[in-house]
Amino acid sequence: MPLYTSAQQKILHQNGEHIWNDLDQIYDPLRMWIFQFGIIIIVTQIISLPLRRLHQPKVIAEVLGGIILSPSILGRIPGFTETVFPDESIPYLTLLANIGIILFLFLVGLEIDGEIIRKNARLSMSIAVAGMIIPFSVGSVFSIAIYNQFIDPTTNFTHFLLFVGVAFSITAFPVLCRILTELKLLDTTIGIVVLSAGVANDIVGWTLLAVTTALANSGSSLAALQILLPCIGWSLFLLFPVRRAFYWLAHTTGSIRNGPTLFFTTCTLITVFCSALLTDMIGVHAIFGGFLAGLVIPRNNGLAVALTEKLEDMVSILFLPLYFTLSGLSTDFGLLNDEITWAFTLGIILIAWSGKFGGCAAAARLSGFHWREATSIGTLMSCKGLVELIVLNVGLSAGILNTRVFSMFVLEALFLTFMTTPVVVKIYPPAYHNRNAFSNASPKADISDGLPKDSEINSLVHSALERKSRLVVVLDKAEHLPSILSITQLFCQLSVSISSTQCHVGGDASDLEWGSPSPTTVMPSITVNALRLVELSDRVSDVMKSTMENESLIQADPVLNIFKASCRINRISTAASLSVVPFEDLAARVSEYATETLSQLVIIPWLHYSSVAASFMLESGKSQLDGFGLRQSLDSSPPKLYCQFLCNVMSLSKTDIALFIDRERGETWQYDGYHLLLPFLGGSDDRFAFLLIAQLCFNPNTTATIFRLDKCRDDSGRNSVGSSASETAINSQCQENGTHDSGGGSNNMNAVSSMNRYISKKYGQKLIINLQVSGLTGERQDTLLWDTFTTDAGISTLSPALRDAVTRMNFIEKEPSTTLRGTLAQLQTQVVVATQQKKQPFMLVGRRRGISREQNMELRHMLGTNENTPELRQTIGDLGTLLTRLDNTAGLIVVQRPSPLQ
Repeated sequence: MPLYTSAQQKILHQNGEHIWNDLDQIYDPLRMWIFQFGIIIIVTQIISLPLRRLHQPKVIAEVLGGIILSPSILGRIPGFTETVFPDESIPYLTLLANIGIILFLFLVGLEIDGEIIRKNARLSMSIAVAGMIIPFSVGSVFSIAIYNQFIDPTTNFTHFLLFVGVAFSITAFPVLCRILTELKLLDTTIGIVVLSAGVANDIVGWTLLAVTTALANSGSSLAALQILLPCIGWSLFLLFPVRRAFYWLAHTTGSIRNGPTLFFTTCTLITVFCSALLTDMIGVHAIFGGFLAGLVIPRNNGLAVALTEKLEDMVSILFLPLYFTLSGLSTDFGLLNDEITWAFTLGIILIAWSGKFGGCAAAARLSGFHWREATSIGTLMSCKGLVELIVLNVGLSAGILNTRVFSMFVLEALFLTFMTTPVVVKIYPPAYHNRNAFSNASPKADISDGLPKDSEINSLVHSALERKSRLVVVLDKAEHLPSILSITQLFCQLSVSISSTQCHVGGDASDLEWGSPSPTTVMPSITVNALRLVELSDRVSDVMKSTMENESLIQADPVLNIFKASCRINRISTAASLSVVPFEDLAARVSEYATETLSQLVIIPWLHYSSVAASFMLESGKSQLDGFGLRQSLDSSPPKLYCQFLCNVMSLSKTDIALFIDRERGETWQYDGYHLLLPFLGGSDDRFAFLLIAQLCFNPNTTATIFRLDKCRDDSGRNSVGSSASETAINSQCQENGTHDSGGGSNNMNAVSSMNRYISKKYGQKLIINLQVSGLTGERQDTLLWDTFTTDAGISTLSPALRDAVTRMNFIEKEPSTTLRGTLAQLQTQVVVATQQKKQPFMLVGRRRGISREQNMELRHMLGTNENTPELRQTIGDLGTLLTRLDNTAGLIVVQRPSPLQ
């Protein structure tokens, strides 16, 4: 049966022809609005791309977009304004823009936290007062000249004076928060002070604007009083009874515990628009009602942030661009067409900046700040942003400003906002940032205290030898939790009493005798420091998070709460921190946090292979490598941004790194222990993985298998690579002391033992330390480490704890003729055997290449020219990439030692 009758189809056809043939149909309100909205968004996004690289706030792009669409630029094209922004469409744009600005002022009210003012009133109050009185005064004086030159005499001078004073003295608090966050100033003294003073300025400024609007809308002082008294009464009603009612409602509906419910959000929006309606009926602008409604929402447990997250995207994407486009359409820079107008424009910019900058900087200097800090405070407080633009639009709609003066003040607001970030970066670079008692961040610890002056080598020795008892785990998403809990369990199963010397942090290098026999002591407990990373985006909620106290953020964050609960269940000591930073600073924050907490190992999870959003699951496929379970990647490449983040962390970190790739596929296994596998090909990272396995084998339930494929040994068992100069000197000294055995391959370990005794005597340290400071070549260090753990003479030099761990370690040295393919096939078999024995398998591999030329050629041949994994190979290395193609569920741990230059 046809969907439409023939008559209905005829009508539809006629209507379709009418739609395409009659151009007047484009002025249908809905179609016209969609057309205008598309143009506004496209222009705004194009402008924001270069401005984002200059760290400029989004509001500048939105205002510039409106100015480009205004009569100043594109409006000069004949017929452009009449076609794109016809007069009949302006009321619809104005209605939606006003709804949006009410919601935006509600979000501004949500951002304001009175606790910030209360905690920092001593330092910030004088700056806030000076930042209001001085610019208000100079603005009022300068308004006389502006009024006489440009304003119609029918406009009340008192109203104009008050309005100019408010425009000169107000500070853009929302934009200020974003600038402080992007410049990493929120946890500094000036950041806290500026934030507190900005909140106070905002409250006073909106109050003065309400008074000015009330006076402008009234015919006399008595009429203005009749407007102000009901407005004050409504404000008190909201701030006390309604605020308590919302606190009760939030607790009753569970919104504080679980986030805003649908009923709570509905009640909130009803309150917002009712408040806006009432203040508009009273005679004050409706935006004040939205602002007051934002002040009454409880701040407990991040409720205000959660509510902001529900509304901000709609407001910032849909409504605000419309509002600032209308603001741009009201701007006409073509009216700035003579010397007098430009002179007054420059005067407005200069006086607005000097009044705000001079007042705040002078107050800060008198409060004890240095000149760099004082000038930074003055520059930050002179930021105008979208708040002044809202004030200007209120003045224009109230008839206080004309289009010419409005355009002059818009240019001033844009200039002062644009200059804030580059000026602060120039006069207050990161090297001068002062983080003191006002900061919620942990103080940076000096890890060099107690180390020798030549600590570049000794700190690396220290890092390699000390037991990894202070860990940092990086949490980005909830999907990371299963992986990070799995790897944390592996490191935290060492709370048994063993025979070992406790490694003292910051001790002299001569005290680091981790490998020497010593009395029985209890190993230090494991402490896990969880760092939750939140990328700072354009959203208001992210800025709000960055201004909240760290403890409040941690309590409200579900990812950290789940992690801490799991650690408590497993009796793991844990500490947590949350950082909101831009993407380009995420890696630097990880390195800083590891330094602040004196951590010895940073563990970073890779997203689960089954994750669709950010994974690079390697699907099974037939290839020439299928003979022993290897598979090629048939999926798309891994997420480039996450690979970039990982590479940045590994290049910046001064701490050992362990990147954990969880390869479980959903199977449920009950494991009784762990089995660790290491293909030992050589290099500093592989040596670190070797020692890390030795530490993990302190746990009686952990076993290990280490394969060594040494292409550099000849048939006699001796290393074929020539001795280094330092080793030759050591051999010579050993011969002089009568300790060197020059026998052949059968006496090789005796020579190593003799060399060990000499180096121990020379450096006051034991064998493993000599791997770092003896100056031996990489191949000799690999051999010395291997022989220490695999021969009786070497094992005898170890501590009882290490000798016990060696009994749970299986060492397999492959013949020189053995291919890398065969070694990986045997490793694959070991994974299967470990799983059958109910031991959870983990594969360890060094990130950097430290292998021979033949091995490198074979490795690259096995990888082939697969273009799907260039980022993966760059991030975890060629051997790590090859191990991800093994068809098993063993977790992969890619480790890296920091280079001496770091």
